[in-house]
Amino acid sequence: MAGFSEKDILSQKDMAEVMNMLETEPSNNVESRQPDIPALREQLAILVSTGRVEEVIGVAMIQEQVNRLEPKDVENYYKRYETYVGTRPQRPLSTALSRCTPAR
Repeated sequence: MAGFSEKDILSQKDMAEVMNMLETEPSNNVESRQPDIPALREQLAILVSTGRVEEVIGVAMIQEQVNRLEPKDVENYYKRYETYVGTRPQRPLSTALSRCTPAR
């Protein structure tokens, strides 16, 4: 092969080793990961406790209802939460920090 030395070319053994690693390593594909339902349920519970659940996801519910939600419902309501958060205008970092800094 022009421009390559024999050191640059992978042997069949090396190639087989690389292919084996690719097949056995976990995928970083977002679709293949299972959602952490307890963590998502906790986020919904926080919305309930702050009294903003209806504003954010469009459904009024209490803590007990959040605890009884099916995993599929938890995912759906959490997607609504993500959409709400993603569409809100973000305040500049300096504005947020100035509110946290005590007045002099």
